[in-house]
Amino acid sequence: MPKQTITTVEGFNKKLSSFSRAVKTSQNAARECSNFAILHFEKCGDLGPAQRFYDVLRKEGNRKFLKRDGYLVWLTTHAPILVDKNTLAKDKTNKAVKFNTAVATSIPYWMFSQDNDELIAFGGEDVWKEIHRVYKKYAGDKYVQSNDNTGDLAVGHVKDMITKHAPELLVTAA
Repeated sequence: MPKQTITTVEGFNKKLSSFSRAVKTSQNAARECSNFAILHFEKCGDLGPAQRFYDVLRKEGNRKFLKRDGYLVWLTTHAPILVDKNTLAKDKTNKAVKFNTAVATSIPYWMFSQDNDELIAFGGEDVWKEIHRVYKKYAGDKYVQSNDNTGDLAVGHVKDMITKHAPELLVTAA
């Protein structure tokens, strides 16, 4: 924890005011930079500004606070961009998304995608319950196997796995 320098309510109020101004200034700068970067890429194909902005997001501060994952989602949703190990590249494939800078620049990148960075703990029982849910769905009467005859085989394999690793699920959920 950083050294505590606030010792009074007055000191807190000053620090809070300073923080509020810094956040607003930082948000305005981030929005202008991200918008320029995507518009510049669309205009001339240069990813330099987009890469430099992402590098700052990666290197400066906390990931959640800067919403750097949201930037990548925003960028790759609205422009033909691929990400490979922290490097941006133009997506030249026929499956590349089309530029949609009008939508992209209408909302700040940090609002476009709410990062879900909360880790969720799970155990083997959770996995087996989910596998059993899928098994029940396809083993029931509602689904009919397609012509390739692999559906029943897959369901049988799943049932065998459940029988071997979590047989109690077949008994309790039948």
